Amino acid sequence: MTSDPDGKTAVVGGATLSATVTGLTVGTTYTFTATATNDAGTSTASGPSNAIIAVGVPDPPTNVTATPGDAQAIVSWTAPASDGGSPITGYTVTSSPGGLTAVATSTLSATVSGLTNGTAYTFTVTATNAIGTGSPSASSNEVTPVNPPPVVTAGSDLSVNEGQAISQQLATFTDTEPPDVHTATVDWGDGTVATGTVSEVGGTVSGTHTYADNGTFAVTVSVTDDEGGSDSDGLTAVVANVPPTVNAGPDQFLGNVGTTTLEATFSDQGTGDTHTAVVDWGDGAIEQVTPVEGSHEYTDPGLDTVTISVADDDGGVGVDSLVVAIPGLTAWGLLGLALVIALVGITNTLALSVFERTREIGLLRAVGMTRRQLRRAVRWEAAIVATFGGLLGVVVGVVLGIAAALALPDSFVTDVDVPVGSLVIYVAVAGLAGLLAAVLPARRAGRMNILEAIAHE
Repeated sequence: MTSDPDGKTAVVGGATLSATVTGLTVGTTYTFTATATNDAGTSTASGPSNAIIAVGVPDPPTNVTATPGDAQAIVSWTAPASDGGSPITGYTVTSSPGGLTAVATSTLSATVSGLTNGTAYTFTVTATNAIGTGSPSASSNEVTPVNPPPVVTAGSDLSVNEGQAISQQLATFTDTEPPDVHTATVDWGDGTVATGTVSEVGGTVSGTHTYADNGTFAVTVSVTDDEGGSDSDGLTAVVANVPPTVNAGPDQFLGNVGTTTLEATFSDQGTGDTHTAVVDWGDGAIEQVTPVEGSHEYTDPGLDTVTISVADDDGGVGVDSLVVAIPGLTAWGLLGLALVIALVGITNTLALSVFERTREIGLLRAVGMTRRQLRRAVRWEAAIVATFGGLLGVVVGVVLGIAAALALPDSFVTDVDVPVGSLVIYVAVAGLAGLLAAVLPARRAGRMNILEAIAHE
């Protein structure tokens, strides 16, 4: 069998009535003639066959280009210069290393998936038609698939007080690879780095923190996925100073001129602050003390308002005051006079009571009451009357004092303090005063003659 043109031949055995002629040029029109050979020789050529156009596999694609993605690559190419005389039915892309493939039918690009992030790859492309698959193309450019990191967007700036606990959402994030699992850290800008709370559903990061001191702090929120991709964004925290809170302690009463000692305390939300204190003792003496300790000696009686000021290192100042009462001779004299009047009153009352109950006292003595028992009864009566009077006076005085304090403006009276301990002492003193006032009446009652007392009209 001989082709025309090119003279390509094929030889087969005598029993075979067909042959395949190879080496033809794709796209060229050929006819064929046949000769037969036996022992006598070769026959003349047959007439030419019908004309055909030679076909073959496609040429390799060209301009193969790869673009990396997340665990994948997009590969594109240009169609072969020749389709081998038969329409191309598809393309196959193959990776190196790994031998991963992707198939395209009607497009000049394909996505190869399942690649390993961080590994470099090249790709070749083959074209296929009805005849078969052509040779691979030249290798593409080298690409390395990478994991796309999350994208973090910080929220609004913060405005808080020192010592105030922050617990809120700080940022949002998005990730083009939803199956990723994320962790977050928050750098609060004051030397504290903490783990943030991540919500995968909403893509949010929240945090909790308390600033120990005022200032302006740069807060950085960082989010990392489980493949190492990370991103961060920042916001500003403006922390305001809070002045100290001072408690000067209860008002103080000194029985005489002498030394008083502060019982004041203070607190500050800014645990990182340092403090200084100044005390105005109310008698013209002003001194700086260790917050808040100090003592002072008063040389003159009177009412002195002690003002305590505590300042932090950021200019915040807290102030509170108390009153130191030092009675003078006049006050003690008036108190003594009131006590003498009370004693005289109780004594007269008891004396009249003994006189008016002379017959009853005689009867009590007649039925067996001893002089000691009678004197004791009179003394107990005096103690009960004096104690009840003292208690009634204290209650009325406290009620009137509170009413007066409430009626005065706040700038004049800042708070009301009831000295319970002192009032208890006053009531006890009243009872003792009653016992003292009952000495003479009790003695008179004990010395009565029984018969004269019974006969008394």
